Amino acid sequence: MGLLARSFALVVLVAPACYSPDLRDCTVSCAAEGDCAAGQVCGSDRFCAVPEIAGRCASLPSDGGVQPLRDAASVVDAETLTPPPDAPPDAPQTKVLHIKLDGQGGVSVTGIGICDSAPPQKGDCRFDIFVAIPLHSEAYPHLGWRFDKWTDGPCKDSEELTCDFTPSGPTNLNAKYRRDD
Repeated sequence: MGLLARSFALVVLVAPACYSPDLRDCTVSCAAEGDCAAGQVCGSDRFCAVPEIAGRCASLPSDGGVQPLRDAASVVDAETLTPPPDAPPDAPQTKVLHIKLDGQGGVSVTGIGICDSAPPQKGDCRFDIFVAIPLHSEAYPHLGWRFDKWTDGPCKDSEELTCDFTPSGPTNLNAKYRRDD
């Protein structure tokens, strides 16, 4: 095989891995989970991103996340966000959804992310959310545990695994799990 043919083959094999916009956080708009690449969710801001930054694309640098933020601690807190100057006056405001877990399990919030009792989250998570946008959350227990009830937030005292709510400001969502006897 000649040098030119080998170079072409190398380019063909390497080029697709160099850049794929469907795998970069905050570069692909979405309407549902199926619109996003594996490992990404459709955030409340309607952009595909990893769960740790889903719903926060508006707070990322204007380069669309060329250097994606994968560390939740490095993401701007929703309380400090200000709408962009060209945002319409009725644009949704962002607030914090604080999820706390008592016991072994997790909570999944569609389009926002997952909070789990296992490290690194250890059952204490914060996500930026838009107010007035309906959210669907679901509790799931770990092996040997069962969901008991929601102990704080919009579904307080409910024993249902799901909790649907529309935040109007900062929101707490606490889930309690018990050992499966």
